[in-house]
Amino acid sequence: IQDLEAQAVLTADGGWRRGKEVRLKDAVDEALAECPTVKDVIVFQRTGSAVAMKDGRDHWWHDLEAGVSAVCPAERLDSEHPLFVLYTSGTTGKPKGILHTTGGYMTWVTSTMKWVFDLKESDVYWCSADIGWVTGHSYIVYGPLSAGATCIMYEGAPDYPQWDRWWEIIARYKATIFYTSPTAIRALIKQGEAWPAKHDLSSLRLLGSVGEPINPAAWEWYYRVIGNQRCPIVDTWWQTETGGILIAPMPGAVPLKPGSGTLPMPGVLAEVVDFEGKPVPAGAEGFLNLTNDGWFAGTHEPATHLQGALFRCIETRRPMLRATNSGYSAMIDPLGRVDVRPEPDCVGVGEFLTRRLTEPGRTLALYLGEGWVAVLFLLVAVGSWAADRIRSSTR
Repeated sequence: IQDLEAQAVLTADGGWRRGKEVRLKDAVDEALAECPTVKDVIVFQRTGSAVAMKDGRDHWWHDLEAGVSAVCPAERLDSEHPLFVLYTSGTTGKPKGILHTTGGYMTWVTSTMKWVFDLKESDVYWCSADIGWVTGHSYIVYGPLSAGATCIMYEGAPDYPQWDRWWEIIARYKATIFYTSPTAIRALIKQGEAWPAKHDLSSLRLLGSVGEPINPAAWEWYYRVIGNQRCPIVDTWWQTETGGILIAPMPGAVPLKPGSGTLPMPGVLAEVVDFEGKPVPAGAEGFLNLTNDGWFAGTHEPATHLQGALFRCIETRRPMLRATNSGYSAMIDPLGRVDVRPEPDCVGVGEFLTRRLTEPGRTLALYLGEGWVAVLFLLVAVGSWAADRIRSSTR
């Protein structure tokens, strides 16, 4: 709000999470104590809870909506008109406000929505991401709706009221496409196969993965248990900075490989190179180099050294991601961001966790790092190795 000098805020009285109310209007009121530019707050009535309304500033959505025509012609804008600013996760330092503009962004997310998910008129599409993430922006709101898709939107958690919540939703609404993250898949693996087995998932025809590299074991479970060995998995790679999918297998056109993003989208020029910028041979690890335009429009922040470093990284075509040239039809296997691990002999978090999860007895791994100290949390399957043996092998 402060960076954009926003004049209006749209919120709700609250939302629901695991059966408990999240009081959104209260959070907005607290934030606005330090945001003098805001003149209007529009509140959607979701939970019906009593909230404080400030005279002259706060307005109920239903009051403003009353008597307004349902006809609302689209506003004509320049193709480079700002569409939204979304902040990065902060894994590379202070979060940066990434600015995407209207024309190019909308064209790309609409196109990749159709290409990657093989979208059809009869599809019922569900992406389980948080709507506040770039995945939620691009592949819950802008991409699917621009492409005319029938969408499922769900504001709750996967484990409430119990661990079959997602499978119950898929069965109830006959979802045909399901798009989620490897972290969610691994959490569901830990709960066992009995939960999805309770529901008819035969409506599914395509599965997707997003947010991080998916380890082969999670890919295999997703394919076998949820897709019944008949649904292609589109493992998508992209970033907040790109706005839309850059690397993914197009179903039916590209052979599937567990843990691989496979091939770039049409128009995306990508190669795996070494430190000198030379292409690496098949099977070798290197850096993913994107050599054509198609990034975000800029950052909507005060000028900082972080902003300058990010632009230099893009303008000089320095690679931002480590990858492997698998040698199978020149497929690309993303491994993790290089700007998070600048030393060439360091091991990325994704590689570290994948190694931990491929060893017997482990069902879920979480890594936390601060400076030079690393903390690893492991969930061990019942009846697996003794704890001391796992501790020894991890070290």
